[in-house]
Amino acid sequence: MAQQLPNGKQQFLDGNGAPLASGTVAFYLPGTLTPTNTWQDSALTILNANPLTLDANGEATIWGADSTQYRQIVKDSLGNTIWDETVGSNFTVSNAGVAFVAQPNTFTAANTFSGNNNAFTGTGNSFSNPVSVPTAAAIGQAVNLGQLNSVQSTLQAQITLEYPTITASVSANALTIGISAPAANSPSSLEFRNPSLANGAPVAVTLGSALSLTVPSGATLGTVSGQTARLYFALAYNGGTPVLCVCNGFIDETALQSPTTISGTSNSANVIYSAAAVSANSPIRVIGFVDINEATAGTWATGPTNIQGAGGAALYGMAGLGNGQTRTIFTVGTNRLIGTTYFNTSGKPKTVMLTGHQSTAGATTYYSINGVQQAEWIGGGTANASQMGVTFVVQDGESYEITGSGPVDSWIELG
Repeated sequence: MAQQLPNGKQQFLDGNGAPLASGTVAFYLPGTLTPTNTWQDSALTILNANPLTLDANGEATIWGADSTQYRQIVKDSLGNTIWDETVGSNFTVSNAGVAFVAQPNTFTAANTFSGNNNAFTGTGNSFSNPVSVPTAAAIGQAVNLGQLNSVQSTLQAQITLEYPTITASVSANALTIGISAPAANSPSSLEFRNPSLANGAPVAVTLGSALSLTVPSGATLGTVSGQTARLYFALAYNGGTPVLCVCNGFIDETALQSPTTISGTSNSANVIYSAAAVSANSPIRVIGFVDINEATAGTWATGPTNIQGAGGAALYGMAGLGNGQTRTIFTVGTNRLIGTTYFNTSGKPKTVMLTGHQSTAGATTYYSINGVQQAEWIGGGTANASQMGVTFVVQDGESYEITGSGPVDSWIELG
């Protein structure tokens, strides 16, 4: 009887589908860092090195024991983690590269198809739930189906890269933010920029469980009493073990970040605070934000008024100057006053445009941001009826104020 032979070697690919040349594959007991054996032959007599270094084609021959699961950690040649997954089988044929060619094949109960190059061919193959198929991030390559079997919908659900569900609530004057656990058999995968700034290949992690961060009572994150703040949520890559972060200020995903562990003295805006220690210079990914207003900064008693995930073009709308913003002409002396502090709580940079003149000799006018005087824009030794203008940008979460004696004739804001 003829048979279709499986691939003799397993090939590992990076996130762009290129061979993982000189990468490594290490095997441990599930849930531990206790090394466990794999072999070069089906008789299980010749041990592989552990970790095993892949060849120039990203290939190796890896045999595992039947009905055995392994923790598999795959890294690139620079030591960056590509994935960290439990692989193996709950039935007697367990290695990667297995071909199922009989017609029809029936798979029932909690069967798990793990590893690479598993081929399902022929017609009439039946897959009964629950059948677990690893995510694309875990496999590192497309699953090769000889036909569109009924497993197709399961595969599609599991290889889709999803944004996690974010949550935020207050209790006992503390703020707890989190991401929910993915649905069973459907872990979410999230890509990050590469830990090397000179490398454009993304790295990915699988979000298999819920994560949370608590901002303790007394920690203000740089918010101001009675003023709405926009707090951004992010995940730090942290060498493949993601950690939830929060920041009162926009987070730059193009740079590597070194978050500070959250504490009762986390009182600064534009500082990224993490739920646990994060390795320095970590890639980071923004996953959403909340808008929140507390009567007393640091006393988290009122829940968010808005919770926004970061899917689609949401982040572009958050950050872009002019996107979704309105130009407003204020009446000086009515809804904009000299000597009054205002706050930018729009979640985006705000542009302030002013004109004024020097009515008396020696009169001066300044603008300040976050209480720090920035520049004199009306001044001089003699009275001057000519108008002078100034334009400045106020970042999200910053305060601004106009002080002085030179009259302000017009006040326009884009925000």
